[in-house]
Amino acid sequence: MKGNFEGVAVTVPTSADSTVVTGRVIDKSTNEGLPGIGVVLKGTIRGTATDPDGYFSLRVSQEERKLPLLFQTIGYVSQELPQPTKVKAQGLLVALDVDVKGGLVWYAPIYTPQGVWQRVSSIPRRILYAVRRDY
Repeated sequence: MKGNFEGVAVTVPTSADSTVVTGRVIDKSTNEGLPGIGVVLKGTIRGTATDPDGYFSLRVSQEERKLPLLFQTIGYVSQELPQPTKVKAQGLLVALDVDVKGGLVWYAPIYTPQGVWQRVSSIPRRILYAVRRDY
């Protein structure tokens, strides 16, 4: 799947009654692949998760071709996108935004480079708050 894929989703016919939808999910601000993002057919429990580089592959039947794909994880804004309509058409390169609620940035998953950086860079601030606390 990684070869000369170049981060573009492609639907490949696999049989008369199913196709494989592939693609990549990246962080919108850093353009890094996001691992462990849930890719689910809306309204079903069928889905997959992205690999360590953000790539995914999901076999869908003809009946499921009309269902949109949901991309979701904690710390990022979920997206719902339609499946590519034409076989071998360029399709899904999904860029997710960090979830910001009430002015607070939610931490990215710890296993992503952004999640590690958020936690490491917050250590000095947390130490400063611990030292300044009035008891």
